[in-house]
Amino acid sequence: YFMTEKNDGAYFKANLAGERWSGNVGVRYVSTNEDVGYSSASILESSYDGPYLNSAFYPAGWYLNHYKHHYSKLLPSFNFKFNLNEDGSLLARFAASQTITRQDYGQLAGFVSLTDPLTAGGLGSGSGPNPSLKPLLSTNFDASLEWYFSKRGLLAASVYEMELHNYYDYGAVTRSYLNNDLTYGASNPSHTPIYSKYLVSVPVNVNGALKG
Repeated sequence: YFMTEKNDGAYFKANLAGERWSGNVGVRYVSTNEDVGYSSASILESSYDGPYLNSAFYPAGWYLNHYKHHYSKLLPSFNFKFNLNEDGSLLARFAASQTITRQDYGQLAGFVSLTDPLTAGGLGSGSGPNPSLKPLLSTNFDASLEWYFSKRGLLAASVYEMELHNYYDYGAVTRSYLNNDLTYGASNPSHTPIYSKYLVSVPVNVNGALKG
């Protein structure tokens, strides 16, 4: 397997200020091109290389599939501070923004670990990556009230909310792989390739939220 990634970005920010308030607004543009390559016994993507006949894991040949994905996003940001009294000791802050985080490389590309079933019709198990995972998009809101009652004294309270789109959890998919135990076991002296179904645990996108 392999993975390549190209990232581009640009950012604009404007600082604002008035009587007893200040802040800034900005926007960031991000663009990413991904190419995740992974092997399989059949063609699973529109872009692929092969077949190759040089692997004991795929006696009938294997393919190198290319999952190619492009995504771009405009990410706004707002931050404001208000002085609520004359001496500036009581402040209110408000912020809103969007951020994007790419999934861990190990979740997008990596080895598949399998436990072979003991019978030809059995169902095996395993775990592996998911090249089609989307990046995590978080919409964030923050508000706080701060009272500076002395030179080194602060009393503050804050609240926040994060709306998470395309977070990850784990789900199961059924895939077909060569059963090494049955193919190369003593009960199969000719080593005729035997393929089995496996229930493979992979990361999948889900939505969520955090508040506090």
